[in-house]
Amino acid sequence: MVTQRTPKAAKPKRAPQRKRAPKRELSLSERIIAIGKKIPLEELEKLPKDGAENLDHYIYGSPKRY
Repeated sequence: MVTQRTPKAAKPKRAPQRKRAPKRELSLSERIIAIGKKIPLEELEKLPKDGAENLDHYIYGSPKRY
């Protein structure tokens, strides 16, 4: 008995792909801003207002300057 081959179904053609512009890598400042935006407002309010002026106090326990 001879079997006949049936033709394979034609694959649907894909639409041509658009060339995407290469993703630009974020700068350091853009990364820092993006991370800062993720911090909830409640947590930001807990930070000391004079953190930079009295950094030694908050890290080492030395007396506050102001």
